[in-house]
Amino acid sequence: MKLTERLRAIGRPRTKADFEWIGSGVAWDELAKAFSLPSEVASMLLHGLVASGTVHALDGDEKLIDLDDCTIADLEGRVKSVSVDELGDWIVGASSRPQRNHRNRVIVGKLQSGDVPGRNVPWKKFCDDVRNLCNGWGAKGRPATGFSNKQIQRAVNDLMSN
Repeated sequence: MKLTERLRAIGRPRTKADFEWIGSGVAWDELAKAFSLPSEVASMLLHGLVASGTVHALDGDEKLIDLDDCTIADLEGRVKSVSVDELGDWIVGASSRPQRNHRNRVIVGKLQSGDVPGRNVPWKKFCDDVRNLCNGWGAKGRPATGFSNKQIQRAVNDLMSN
């Protein structure tokens, strides 16, 4: 069970330390690429995700934004960082495009959960799982660009050697 899942199970309020963060500009780029959106639209989408509580955010003082204490209008210019995992998970669920940026996070998560390809999980199953979690399939059931078995194996080897 992931740390965040354990923390949720306990029921304690989540804190800044429970998340990995990326800047709002990087988040806009991720949304713009995933959905072919202009930057302004990606910014509005990000604010909507924060306002709905789908993605947690930090303000300029690096404090977790409490949605009970602010309005949607207050969010304008206040969001400085967002949870990379929550944003990535939402993008993968909402976009039909392959998410190469999410691929390495998925691989790291699988490795941390004990799925080690070639040891306790066959490479084919591991690669298929990564593709499934990242929309990494192209036409006719073939891997999308960046999601071939060889590319996933290279990514695993690079991540394990660091």
